[in-house]
Amino acid sequence: MDAKVSCRCGNAKIPTQCCLLKITSKPWSGNSKKVTIENACILLKQALNQRNFILVQTISNSILSKVANHPVVHYVVAMQYFLQGQHQSAKTSIQFAFANGLQDANAYLQYANLVGQEGNYHAALKSLELALQIKPDFAPALTMGFQISMLIQQFEQAIHFAKSLLKINAQNCHYYVFLAEAYSKNLQDDLALIVIEQGLEIETNNSPLLLLKVGILELNNKLDQAQALLQSVLLKSPEEIDALLLQAKLLIRQKQVSKAKEILLELVENPNCSAEQIQSAHASLVNANRALGCYKAAWQNAEQMNSLTAKIRPNSGEWSEVETYFTQIEQAANSLNSPFNLALENSNQFLFIVGFPRSGSTLLEKLLYERFQSFSVGESNAIPELEKEVFLRFDKPWWQLNDSEWNNPQLLKHVEKALDVYKNQGWQSDSPLIDKNLLNSTRLILLDKLFPDAPIIKLVRHPLDVLVSNFVTHFGSNDAWHSNLEITAKYMLKVDEHWHSVSRKLHNPVYTIHYESIINNQGIPNELNSFLEHYWPAKTRPVNTQDITQFVTRTASYAQVQQNINTESLNSYKHYLDSIPKDIINIIRPIAERWNYII
Repeated sequence: MDAKVSCRCGNAKIPTQCCLLKITSKPWSGNSKKVTIENACILLKQALNQRNFILVQTISNSILSKVANHPVVHYVVAMQYFLQGQHQSAKTSIQFAFANGLQDANAYLQYANLVGQEGNYHAALKSLELALQIKPDFAPALTMGFQISMLIQQFEQAIHFAKSLLKINAQNCHYYVFLAEAYSKNLQDDLALIVIEQGLEIETNNSPLLLLKVGILELNNKLDQAQALLQSVLLKSPEEIDALLLQAKLLIRQKQVSKAKEILLELVENPNCSAEQIQSAHASLVNANRALGCYKAAWQNAEQMNSLTAKIRPNSGEWSEVETYFTQIEQAANSLNSPFNLALENSNQFLFIVGFPRSGSTLLEKLLYERFQSFSVGESNAIPELEKEVFLRFDKPWWQLNDSEWNNPQLLKHVEKALDVYKNQGWQSDSPLIDKNLLNSTRLILLDKLFPDAPIIKLVRHPLDVLVSNFVTHFGSNDAWHSNLEITAKYMLKVDEHWHSVSRKLHNPVYTIHYESIINNQGIPNELNSFLEHYWPAKTRPVNTQDITQFVTRTASYAQVQQNINTESLNSYKHYLDSIPKDIINIIRPIAERWNYII
């Protein structure tokens, strides 16, 4: 007698009412022999593997006539739809399979693939988590999890997936590449270089590991070392596309721009280049043509670079989502007047630089780091992670919290967990810290609640310079706002309006500075220096100190900030005015009027 348990296929029915039932095989075999539904499901999967879709349909109908909504049948039918390119039908069928009890690691992997292709990466990661609960050493799920985490810039999660893969197979050099790349993207270059060396012990001439090391050396401004290592790779593989892309990037930084341009022009015509490689080539051509004064060509390269974004992966951050987000956070502005008793202790040691990307923040960050004894975390995702921690604790976003929830002691525990992101980047809690994630300007209310004593520097730059710089810069993400001029302009205006709506209500000490004043002053103006000495506990570095760790950043400006301050970036938009539609200029005109810029 069967125990009152669900069937092995996941169906809530007991086995004798499900997979142990017998059905006739005549519809597909031609004879009346009876087989169990369990064996029929085995034949069903074999038919799918053989791409015999007629047989799949025949066996499916026979099983479903006996057991409606059999989970295995729904899964196999889903895979048939997938193979036929009918992805929406595949997704619906696999959802039916899960609803009817299917617990299969491969099914969760396939579902993650389906929703991931739609750009729903968080749903994909959730499905992969379920797959790994069933099969913890499921390498395909770990690999997909790593790839998605890197794509959405969740580097801590990517590190976790890569480490799990290495536990499964410590001899696979691909996994060393994964882990080293994730460490590097997470600003942990020392750990990345250690992992690279570990991988090279297994395979001395592994090209991806060597090129990753070259990239880290270039990012850290060790150009001679990077060039020497790259030449050793090119001697063995002179046609390797990633090596040639790195060579062009190094040549541009070494002022051999014409030579770099020749390499890049050949690469964009190379049929062996992937869409990502062609996009990278156009991104470098933007820099090469700007250096050569070929601004029309630079703009054309930027257009081609951005047009490839949607082909590489679905856009995220469409304008409707941006509008909805700002509508929601504006509603939270009234809570700034409410008392809050759980602000982070010593919150004044945190310094936040906010504004809009490409406003000159990397230069300001470098100048502050060199002037003050502090730790810089660049565009850290600590505050975005804090948003997620709050959501996980309260099952709703921070802008929907009520007064009692803001004052819940559990909130600070989640804040401290999010601040581990800073610590993983090397920050020690007794050191003043610079966070220049510019879009923290959309989280001003959150900063005010948790870091009310933290000084905030609002950086402003000519809006047309910001617009152009965003469009011609390769961010390496799939956010629509920086690859579409109109969305960028609308986003700029929205961020600026939010600042003017909220900043005057903040408890934080606030200083506004124009990028142009930094350039014209050739450094930090005295007024900003006085503001920081008053509100920020960082001490001024001794003059001529020799022990300052070299400033390193991962932003698109990393190469420019290694040069001396110059005025070439001022009003650079004028080179591209003919390419900017007048209606887009009119969108950002209110920003210019608000900050006293002339358009």
